[in-house]
Amino acid sequence: MTPAVGNNCGSLDEFPLYGWELDVRRNFLNGCEPILKNLPSQAALVRTAPILLSQEAVSEENFRSRFATNITALERDGHHLVRETVACLNRDYSSLGTFVPGRKEFQGLSSCLDDILEAIEEAAFRLSACRCQRLAEGVPRLCGCLASCADGIYAAVNEMVQGTGPTSASSAIRLLAKRADDLARTVLLDLFSNEDDAIVLLKDKEICDLLAQTVKLCEDTAKQFDVMETSRV
Repeated sequence: MTPAVGNNCGSLDEFPLYGWELDVRRNFLNGCEPILKNLPSQAALVRTAPILLSQEAVSEENFRSRFATNITALERDGHHLVRETVACLNRDYSSLGTFVPGRKEFQGLSSCLDDILEAIEEAAFRLSACRCQRLAEGVPRLCGCLASCADGIYAAVNEMVQGTGPTSASSAIRLLAKRADDLARTVLLDLFSNEDDAIVLLKDKEICDLLAQTVKLCEDTAKQFDVMETSRV
């Protein structure tokens, strides 16, 4: 297990349910406590992966595989957390109360986080495997935008677990995603205008498209936060 996961695992008291009733806390202690650890742990992985991706994008070609390998390890840890969360959600969940997001909402959020990790891992693999010596100048900036979106997701997950609601953080994610989408369009326009090597152009475009798709997944995650917030009303 990577440090990003280990640092977020612990007792229930590390993620107190401020504002939630004591009987709900007892119900989590009786079998659903992993949800409270696993979602912030998944979010920590999502926050860490684009940082490594940004470092990979600016590193020498021969060193990119190291970053890709580390991101693959994060993805494996993420799959483990998803399986554990799903196993927990498949138990009796009815006693948690109607004001707590249900099984479908929790599983939906866990899947969204997993999808982001998978997309980042794919982008890291392409960066490493394409052996593209000349990356588009905007690729590192796109990775930075993705890292900002991931920071917002991490904040939103922790707000949700603490019971304060992820509304402000999810709004920030949508704003960051819009900026990243605008940047992706600018990068592609510049790429088609200035790159003469067709092979380099295709490789760079593929990477830019993957990053843009990953940002879209971050936006989908913000929508999932809205669904969970609505279900608690």
